Amino acid sequence: MSDTDHRWSIREFISQEFAPDVPPDDIDDDHDLLGGAVIDSLGVYVVIAWLKENHGVEADEGDYDSFRSVQSIDDLIRERSGKD
Repeated sequence: MSDTDHRWSIREFISQEFAPDVPPDDIDDDHDLLGGAVIDSLGVYVVIAWLKENHGVEADEGDYDSFRSVQSIDDLIRERSGKD
């Protein structure tokens, strides 16, 4: 899966799970999802489960800042899956 595909799947997931009124195209790669109250502390666990299920990526609450934006989630996927 390319970086663009990863970011698209992340935007779709964020839209469906946390911001159903926001189309995926309207979520910028660098939008602060945590500071902007899109993903709350409990939502981080939903993201962790989604990463494992959809990308085979292990993460935990210690990776909190990696859930800050679409780009940082994509970076985590690439880092943990060994695809730089």
